[in-house]
Amino acid sequence: MKTLKFYGRKYSIFIVFDKVKNIFFIKALHNKTKRYSFITNLNCILSQFNVNIDDQTFWESPWELSKKDIDSFIKKSISFLSDKNFLDHLEKQLNVDRNCGEWENVKR
Repeated sequence: MKTLKFYGRKYSIFIVFDKVKNIFFIKALHNKTKRYSFITNLNCILSQFNVNIDDQTFWESPWELSKKDIDSFIKKSISFLSDKNFLDHLEKQLNVDRNCGEWENVKR
């Protein structure tokens, strides 16, 4: 698996992919609590990918995709995660999600 890392104010965001196993996902880590969640299927992420939300491929993480689609999603992810305004918006969404108790995983 390969990982690309992006750093916000409170969160670290990871694009994770494996072109041999054909999987792709995005994970967020809350830096203070070390809790993490797979965020590939958050609405603000899905809207950046312009995918059909009724397609079951995109309901859970990781996504099983073709190498071509993985390359496309990596490029799109790098673009929007490099945008400070989008990253600020994403962190606000992650705060809401985390405060609702959706983040059960803890990095050890």
